[in-house]
Amino acid sequence: VHCTGRRIEMEFARSGPLKKMPGGDGMWSGIAAEESRRVVFGKGTVARALADGTLEILYANGAVSRRDTSGCWTITRSNGERVSRSGDDPAAAVTPLPSLSIATSTDVETNTIVRTREDLVMIVEQPSGEQTVIHP
Repeated sequence: VHCTGRRIEMEFARSGPLKKMPGGDGMWSGIAAEESRRVVFGKGTVARALADGTLEILYANGAVSRRDTSGCWTITRSNGERVSRSGDDPAAAVTPLPSLSIATSTDVETNTIVRTREDLVMIVEQPSGEQTVIHP
């Protein structure tokens, strides 16, 4: 573990064979469940390097950016909208993808709203507007 300024870096040693993540809609299946490195930035953004070379950036608002080993980025916004972009050039053409479905439920006693996306990201919103995001 390395702490530098406003970020924490962790490196992981692999022990045993790679595992596949259970469940999901197929988008996440086949991704190695083990991380080789994780960096936690200020304000809750987390970058994960997986053992298979995949890079994921998990944002505090529920958005997820994922770069596969071929360099293609898949960006999922917190509202489930998705796009893909080839390479690391921010000016590269963006291709729309089908949006992820979202299940919404509201606790009638507390008025807390829970939104669960198809990729299993949960966004819990309190009546005060405070949000808690849970990435799988």
